Amino acid sequence: MGGRLGRASALDAATYAVAGLVGPASAGLLVLAWGGIRVAIVVSVLILAAVPAAWRMPVVRRQHIRTGGSNGAVWSGLRTIAASRALRRATLVSVISYFGFGMVGVVAPLVGQATMGRAGFGGLLLSGLSVAALLATAVYGKWPDVVPADLVVGVTPLILALGFVLLMTSSQALAMVAMVVLGVADGPQTAALLAVRHRESEDSSRSQVFMTGSSLKIAAASLGMAFAGHLGASSLPLALAVAGAAQLVATTVYFVLP
Repeated sequence: MGGRLGRASALDAATYAVAGLVGPASAGLLVLAWGGIRVAIVVSVLILAAVPAAWRMPVVRRQHIRTGGSNGAVWSGLRTIAASRALRRATLVSVISYFGFGMVGVVAPLVGQATMGRAGFGGLLLSGLSVAALLATAVYGKWPDVVPADLVVGVTPLILALGFVLLMTSSQALAMVAMVVLGVADGPQTAALLAVRHRESEDSSRSQVFMTGSSLKIAAASLGMAFAGHLGASSLPLALAVAGAAQLVATTVYFVLP
């Protein structure tokens, strides 16, 4: 069961990597060819095109689950996460880690400008990250039981920290290597986090756990992007240093959190 769960989590995480590969690469190329305004219009059209598919998704009704609406679902997810040491630790580690990782989307164009002369190349750098994440997730999905999922969540921030250190070198070659390093860590971390959530939550609370955990990660990443925008405007190395420091804090939390 553990192996099947790990492979399923890896497959789920791989879908993020595929989207992360196609999106930034397309955006980067289009920005270089068309400019930012036209790309923004294309992105808006693509988002609207997804609405009919989302609207037609089947609704699964479970009569025995009462959450009291969206607020009740959030509180239910928080209670479940707080009651499980593994969930509590994995959630906190991933939130702190994603505060730093969220900065990548902002600093990538700055790195592209600094190392390749055009901010649009930042999209290509992000695609390199996504390719590495996809491949690393596939490898992790092939052998999900070699390293415990909890440990993968806890130690991958160290690899992310290394990636941010490499980005400080202002080298075009090392920038690509850094993105590969970031992807190698991010893909398995996401897959392992999904596996921990599946393992530690009951059927009746799993959706609330996933919704709450994902919301916290997205909020942390958004906050990281805001910090990166503020810091990157004055000092790219400072933004990268903060992103790397967040990864060290995340791993420290993993080992010290009771």
